[in-house]
Amino acid sequence: MGKLLRWIAGIGAAFKRSDEYFLRPTSPPSDVVDETGTQCAVAGDNATATVEVGFGQATQVEVISTILPDQQEIQRRRELVRALFNDFWNGNDDKPVTFVDRLNQAEPYLNERLTARGEPWQLDASARKMLGLPPRAN
Repeated sequence: MGKLLRWIAGIGAAFKRSDEYFLRPTSPPSDVVDETGTQCAVAGDNATATVEVGFGQATQVEVISTILPDQQEIQRRRELVRALFNDFWNGNDDKPVTFVDRLNQAEPYLNERLTARGEPWQLDASARKMLGLPPRAN
């Protein structure tokens, strides 16, 4: 019960010093020390962490990062998508007329190759927007 009260108090304190949470560091820390002095690892893009909840039971928590990649990472992803896109259409003479149609046809291949390369992201609507690619045509 004490942990729960400390957790609730921590939430209240977070609202009082909310300006700290809007200032993003240039690179995320690899680990953080919480209010109790326990060292906690900081998760990457998508990760699963085991957390102690309530009376000592362990539970799986899905952590999804909302921090946008920096310009260098966005450029790396654009170049990777461009290279994979060109690989997909290389030697194929029967191409759709518009770029959007070509990108739509190549998307399953691109996502398959991204997964095979171990990339933690997929080419979806939000990734297209972030990379400056046209949205999927209906």
